[in-house]
Amino acid sequence: MARSIISQSNATAYAQNVGHPFIYQNYAAGEQAVFQSYGAKNLERLRGTSKKYEPDRVWQSLQPGHFKLF
Repeated sequence: MARSIISQSNATAYAQNVGHPFIYQNYAAGEQAVFQSYGAKNLERLRGTSKKYEPDRVWQSLQPGHFKLF
């Protein structure tokens, strides 16, 4: 039911030209592309930072939760 409400709300917002691609992580559902909603340039910056400071991806692998920067 919640997913249906979100989907319908987004469709209505975009139909009225007031939709925005940004998805706030704390309110996002597991299947939503949170990091991709930040934009291509920001996503690449995040991935670059992740590769620089966590090349072995331990935090990404062991941290529980929905959203990973893979």
